[in-house]
Amino acid sequence: MGSSHESASVEFASLMELGSGNYGCSHYRRRCKIRAPCCGEVFDCRHCHNEAKNSLEIDALDRHDIPRHEVEKDECH
Repeated sequence: MGSSHESASVEFASLMELGSGNYGCSHYRRRCKIRAPCCGEVFDCRHCHNEAKNSLEIDALDRHDIPRHEVEKDECH
């Protein structure tokens, strides 16, 4: 049986996970998203945009990278 210290540590870790709210993506942990100036779509970050827009499932003529210096603001929720 675990000690009370162990159970307190597990409980604290669970609370920390709840507090994070699963925001962000595999590249960044944040509560904001960006609207891509090139296509107007919303993504977690520029890397997510580039991965989605350059996938093999996208028609070759529609593939593109985000012009990162043109991103003006984040959309925070």
